[in-house]
Amino acid sequence: MPPGITPHSLRRTYISLMLEVGANPRVVMQQVGHSDAGLTLRIYAQVMKRRDNESTRRVDAFLRTIDWAELGRNLGPAPTAPTDEDQEATKNRLLPSGSTKPSGGLEPPTPSLPWKCSTS
Repeated sequence: MPPGITPHSLRRTYISLMLEVGANPRVVMQQVGHSDAGLTLRIYAQVMKRRDNESTRRVDAFLRTIDWAELGRNLGPAPTAPTDEDQEATKNRLLPSGSTKPSGGLEPPTPSLPWKCSTS
């Protein structure tokens, strides 16, 4: 091995390059034996930040290619705000009969989980 190159530096280079090209952090974690993907992301956060910056640049470039005026013409008129009647009908569908307050939140509990996803 050339001077200055260690197995650890090769490992770090491999992980950095994998994350840089967009490899799934979970796959990288499994390949290198980290206990969880969060550990991999914490150690290599600087790589992810560079990748996020590149992703932002790409999205920005894409958005600049859209003819927003044409898109607006194709979408039709903007939606109107819900009326008081619409809001009352929605509330009546979500609340138990005669209740003024949701019993356990607006979202029903997920059947497979022992806890509710929202609270009152």
